[in-house]
Amino acid sequence: METSTNLIIEIPSYVPLLTAAFLISAASVWVMVMRRAFGRERQRNFGSDLLLLSAGGGNGPLPSGWSLPARIVCTLAFIFITACLQNIYLCCAALLLSLLGVTVSGASFGNGLRRLGAMAGFLAMLIVFLPLSVPVRTGDTLLVAAGFAGFALNARGLRMAAVICAKATAIAFAVEMMMGREPISVFLQAVESLGMPQPVCRMIALAHRYMFVLGDESRRMVRGMHVRGFRGGGFANTARAVGNLLGMLFVRSIERTERVHEAMLSRGFTGKTPRTVRFATGAGDWAKGALLIAPVLVLLMLDRFFLG
Repeated sequence: METSTNLIIEIPSYVPLLTAAFLISAASVWVMVMRRAFGRERQRNFGSDLLLLSAGGGNGPLPSGWSLPARIVCTLAFIFITACLQNIYLCCAALLLSLLGVTVSGASFGNGLRRLGAMAGFLAMLIVFLPLSVPVRTGDTLLVAAGFAGFALNARGLRMAAVICAKATAIAFAVEMMMGREPISVFLQAVESLGMPQPVCRMIALAHRYMFVLGDESRRMVRGMHVRGFRGGGFANTARAVGNLLGMLFVRSIERTERVHEAMLSRGFTGKTPRTVRFATGAGDWAKGALLIAPVLVLLMLDRFFLG
């Protein structure tokens, strides 16, 4: 059925219900798989994966021999260029380039999926709400389920969600392809060599290190509460117990901070962290980065001047 300004397509009433059931089931399976994979990875690499950007995989042939500062700059360039794409077909082309790069470099698809899993909830929310919330404009295609005349899905909103999802997936796999498995200490030294202030790098390193420690300690405290017979049986009691737990965790965090600071001072810390890695970034590194970024630049030119 077509009006003077918009195309309205009627779909059976069971289609939205089946779609919602499929999305919920897929999200549940995804969460279960990611939790199990992450749990196995933590048990296998406990104590060693705390200093890694990605907990698994390894450097493939593409990152090896390529200066880390140049890789960081090229990764940021790829992210910004990909984020500027608007055409759905060009976004899919960028995604194919990322997948091709991961295949050629020997990087881990599993780690790329884990990076994407961190954004899965946000992307799912966009897929659900953008078709419902995008304002209707002249020429839009509306999908209306039979029996739900006041409930229309805007195809333009669905397209916008697809564009965002394609770009996010391309960026997740590109980061895995270019960065791979790098120690956080080496990564921060590379960022510092590019001009980031050392205090910021030091705060990131300490936060990355101790967020795992605080997470483990909070889990031990929760297990201790359950061993002592705690059962959440009412909002007031549960809120009081959770408040006590958070207070104890905060006090222990402050005490640990003081002990770590005193230990650093006793070992001669003066506010500057010595570098353990020297990066030799030459013209070949930037040329390699330019070759990898060139296809995405071509996509951006097509998006802006030919298909925009």
